[in-house]
Amino acid sequence: MTKANNLQYKRFYRMVPLPSVAVLLLLFFVPLFFTLSSAFITEEGLTFLRILEVFTDSYTVKIMLFTLWQATLSTLFSLLVALPGAYLIATYSFRGKRLILALSAIPFVIPSILVVLGFVIFFGNNGFLNRMLMSLFNLSEPPLKILYSFKAIILAHTFYNFPIIMSLVSSYWEHLDGNCESASQTLGANKVQTFLRVTLPRLLPAIISAASLVFLFCFNSFAIILVLGGGPQYTTMEVEI
Repeated sequence: MTKANNLQYKRFYRMVPLPSVAVLLLLFFVPLFFTLSSAFITEEGLTFLRILEVFTDSYTVKIMLFTLWQATLSTLFSLLVALPGAYLIATYSFRGKRLILALSAIPFVIPSILVVLGFVIFFGNNGFLNRMLMSLFNLSEPPLKILYSFKAIILAHTFYNFPIIMSLVSSYWEHLDGNCESASQTLGANKVQTFLRVTLPRLLPAIISAASLVFLFCFNSFAIILVLGGGPQYTTMEVEI
């Protein structure tokens, strides 16, 4: 009786994912197949001319290169800001640590358009920062012109995405065995050498995973590029589509 029940449970648990798989096939893979097949299959048969036209068009190539460039720079700046924060969270205990970790989940919760709105309110020509500087130094024009430029895109992407890297890397860092660092320092290595030769290589899987995730977010960014880019010269593939 027990074996029969176990077999029934196994069959039941095997059947549970089937509705989800069917929905995924119907709503994602089937439309994706027909969309991709339209690039290769025409009335005349199989062809690669459409793909060649895309990759030989100067305007399309320019958009692709800019998309890769802004995503790469945004990821690098996010890493530069996030890694020191990950170090502090992983190696020190202090008040507000849980609050910082909770706030690092904001990019997963709020839409990017709210980040854009916050940047406009704070960095705009009539924003809080410019009005404060104009009042302090008695200026007639806003001294900081950050919005609607390439630096605004990078700044917004960095602000929006560095908490993701900080959270993922710090969580991985906290679970590393500290005996390797202790052994390195016992053998005469200083803290910088220990970090570069012992800690950093062990952190690379987490850093690469987090950076890849942020790169995809920046590559597919829409609202930040559309609003803060300020013109067609900063068009990405997502905006062009």
